[in-house]
Amino acid sequence: MMNLIPRSATRRTDRMDAVNLPTLWRELAAGVAEPAASKGLTVDLRMADDAVMVGDADALARVFRILLSSAVHLSARDTCITVSVHSE
Repeated sequence: MMNLIPRSATRRTDRMDAVNLPTLWRELAAGVAEPAASKGLTVDLRMADDAVMVGDADALARVFRILLSSAVHLSARDTCITVSVHSE
């Protein structure tokens, strides 16, 4: 994966949390439900129940929230936004 932010610009954190991704994505989807519905969008979450990511929980939530909000903002009316998370 490409590093798009210079290392010097990143916030250093020692927080390492086990983040339950299905729970996080459900919360994020609920947060965009109203703007998505106003455009006729649906959000389809395809989640492995055991999907966990280790990292700063707040930072991960912030990044995923930006991605989902952007998807809602940029998607054509009456379409579906699909988020898939798999565990390995």
